[in-house]
Amino acid sequence: MRFLIHLFCGLVLCSFHANGQVSFFKYFSGTGYDTGQGCAQLEDSSYIITGLSGSFGEDSEAFLLKLSKDGQYQWSNHYGGNEADWGRRVLYNQDLGYYIVGNSNSFSSGDYDAMVVKTDLQGNQLWSKTYGTGNWEQINDAVFASDSGIVMVGMSQSLVGGGSDIYMARLNQNGDTLWTKTIGGTGQDVANTIINVEDSMFIVGGQYFNQDSSLVKGFLMKIKQNGEIAWMKQIGDNGTFGINDITLFSNRIYAVGSKFDPLLNEHDNYSGRYELNGDLFSESVYVNQGDVILDELSFSGNLTKLYIGYRYENLSNSIFELDVSLGRFDSNIDWDNGPVTIINIEEEKAEQIIQTSDGGTFAVGWTKYMENVVYGGSNIFALKIGPNDELPITTGVQPINTLVSVPEGSTEVTNIYPNPTKDLITVDGIPSPFDFSIFSSLGDLVMQGQSYENSLSLDFLREGIYFIKIQGMSTPFKVIKIK
Repeated sequence: MRFLIHLFCGLVLCSFHANGQVSFFKYFSGTGYDTGQGCAQLEDSSYIITGLSGSFGEDSEAFLLKLSKDGQYQWSNHYGGNEADWGRRVLYNQDLGYYIVGNSNSFSSGDYDAMVVKTDLQGNQLWSKTYGTGNWEQINDAVFASDSGIVMVGMSQSLVGGGSDIYMARLNQNGDTLWTKTIGGTGQDVANTIINVEDSMFIVGGQYFNQDSSLVKGFLMKIKQNGEIAWMKQIGDNGTFGINDITLFSNRIYAVGSKFDPLLNEHDNYSGRYELNGDLFSESVYVNQGDVILDELSFSGNLTKLYIGYRYENLSNSIFELDVSLGRFDSNIDWDNGPVTIINIEEEKAEQIIQTSDGGTFAVGWTKYMENVVYGGSNIFALKIGPNDELPITTGVQPINTLVSVPEGSTEVTNIYPNPTKDLITVDGIPSPFDFSIFSSLGDLVMQGQSYENSLSLDFLREGIYFIKIQGMSTPFKVIKIK
């Protein structure tokens, strides 16, 4: 049987309840380019999401989006300055609040710096700090240390060209730097992922340039809480390799990534299991038909299933870019069952997958709806799989939920449906008649008018993304017009 099988789940409900457990699939967006990057679950089974958003103002900012346990919007807030800022991971501590770990160009000493924003449990910012060397620093992953400080990993790249180095930094609870470390040579070296193992130890994964072979290889590295390197192991023998994510199960390190084929300009998926001393237990490189990249992995909360988020080339439709699937695997990283799949014209990606307290799995990422959309062309997705493989519907027309908080006391639209739409949209929460303006995705005015009902006909519009501003609203809302 072929390794990658794409089965669409069309016989389940979008929101499934069983024994108090939930599965759901939701889009969240505003008027800008929005991506989900990281997530965490709270004790009450609700979720917190971070990422990058252009919907809170003119510039891209980091954000927090709080969802209930069944995926309903609760609140959101944004953080940053007058340049590009984004959250890569959100770390949650019920006594300390939220830590957004990401990157900033607004308050940097070079081009980009690492950034940590501390908030309370309501998302109110308490402090924000940046960390850098004068180069371009980028954070890809972060975890809590045993003392509730933070270890974050990524890369540091010179502003005048050349390669990048592995970048790691250790902070205390107040965001003060305890140590930083850069590792690298003349090529491209980057840390993509970090996990906690044992007491006060961490495993880091990524890729580095092997000077002997002049090729990029994957690596696993074990470091102590003081930054001392215990060991570092190369992954991949013949070819170019990279490790994108790792997890721990039964005292073994599970790693996923890709091997690059320069002749076909395609990736094949890599998976491996390693002992805690770095010794190889088993590994596999699967040669695919088309481009396939394994990005993220996590065991379910009940530890019975392994879900891997991967991007793959849609060979059945040449106009589609890489689509995303969450495939189910067993503890040997062998294919187990069909995935839940997200398919749109442009590229999608799962950015983090985590275990959930009900025994299921939660994933966050982003997807694009249309081609050549510069403004408002990307949406955050939140996907919950139940403990018994309850899968939500992810294909077809899906509504887009709000990302931007509604100011208290303002008159705002509470629901717009259906969205996407073929013709008519219904606008709830605002009295009629109301004046409206419709703008294209590039900000050009398409139409102005007044509606005497709580609905608008968009039949005259072409396919694409539009923004409708209703008089009295603080922000426009995004609508996707389809055939």
